[in-house]
Amino acid sequence: MKSLLLSIFLLISNLVFCQDWFPFPVGQRSYFEKYEQYNNPPIIPTDTTIQSYEIDSVLISGSKSTYYFNYKNPNLINCYKDILDFHSSANLTPQFNDHHLPDSLITNLDSLWMYFPLDSLPLLIIPSANPGDSWFSDYNGSNYNKLKFTCDNKFFGNILNVLDSIKIISVQTYLDSFPVVSPFNSKKLILSKNYGLKDFFPYDSKLIGFKNSIISEGFNEPDLQEYFNLIASDVLIWKHVSDAGFFDPEVITYYKDSIIAVNSSPLNVSYSVIRTNQNGSINNYTYNYNYSDLEGLFVGTCSFTNQINSNTILSSGAINETSPLYYDANGYVNRAFILSYAQEMNPCELMPNYDFSLCILINSKYGIYSRYDSFGVDESYQSWTIEGSVIDGIQEGILWNDIVTSIESNSSIFEYTIYPNPVQKNNTIQIEGTDLEKAEIINLQGKIVYQSELTNNQLNININQGIYFLKVTNSKGINTSKKLIVN
Repeated sequence: MKSLLLSIFLLISNLVFCQDWFPFPVGQRSYFEKYEQYNNPPIIPTDTTIQSYEIDSVLISGSKSTYYFNYKNPNLINCYKDILDFHSSANLTPQFNDHHLPDSLITNLDSLWMYFPLDSLPLLIIPSANPGDSWFSDYNGSNYNKLKFTCDNKFFGNILNVLDSIKIISVQTYLDSFPVVSPFNSKKLILSKNYGLKDFFPYDSKLIGFKNSIISEGFNEPDLQEYFNLIASDVLIWKHVSDAGFFDPEVITYYKDSIIAVNSSPLNVSYSVIRTNQNGSINNYTYNYNYSDLEGLFVGTCSFTNQINSNTILSSGAINETSPLYYDANGYVNRAFILSYAQEMNPCELMPNYDFSLCILINSKYGIYSRYDSFGVDESYQSWTIEGSVIDGIQEGILWNDIVTSIESNSSIFEYTIYPNPVQKNNTIQIEGTDLEKAEIINLQGKIVYQSELTNNQLNININQGIYFLKVTNSKGINTSKKLIVN
């Protein structure tokens, strides 16, 4: 009981207190620009990203304190071991695995240890060191097993646009008691008294911004209203793809959303739109973007949980991921969010076993501009992407009239039927249609198992029993797929 009383868990929100020379001040969000290649270029198309780090939880036990990043939800503390196992598993690599972010910091008196998900040894830092002081930290390197840190200098200088006391700490690699040559020897750890790390050793991350409840400098992360900043008269053209999985081909439709009214506040943005469908029908819709629903997009780079809430599109009992921020080629800030939900799973369990997953891409031009939903083991999915727009009177991407014209010209000439279906193996099917040129039979793994020119609109079926797709292409190069069953 006494040990339990000594362990106090604190959730800190909008609170800044003085911790001199602390690498990541509690209550401050720090933004570091860094270079790192990702294994998901369709989601993160650049190697230069902005990592968002924030300590908001502290566990205190006597003289020892443990600091956590972005774990505002108490449920996550119960899942902590699962997160560590997840990040260290070769078979369960997260989409935005940021092994540069310490999963925790532990302080005891003047010593501070940084624990990284993929490193077996913590990094020892002595923030209170004065010029001339040095210390060793065990480290697993290619040709060394220790790092010697030396506080070289202490002076008054700039951290972004703020004057503060700054320490320069150099690094020398050692193999046992012998100094060795390595790229680390050129690294510097630059630490400010009140605003934390300026250069994040050992990963060459540069501080480009920070904010707390008192001050904000440098990089400005968009808020809800800055992401969702469209105005009345703006137009978005969406492409919707629906695929029912193994047994049905994908269906592509387009629609145009014309914004006629906007209501905006820090916690909610709503768009009233007139939707024009590709068949000419018109509907009225209202899009509501609530901060509480989208909170996962405003946390630091991390894995985290939300409260389970079936009424929101971004809530789940499973552990989710928020990507780093990055600029696109046009200078807009982008971010991605991945949610995975499994009906039968423990809230701490992680993907890839899921019943439903969702990936949302957001930027400071459109707000949400892409969404991909996948469902269960049948690999069915739906996606929405912006293919064209008119923003502030400037047209970009595809034109709505071109879509309508293309659909009208193609839909009237490319219809076909197949019979018999199902068909017996070694029999012939008849394909009835106009200007048909080529047929391909594709199995459920996406492999073409048979293809032929259509000279008499007949096809001999000499393939194994099973379910296939029959893909027929006409003289204009347009193709349509239908399910084909071979008995």
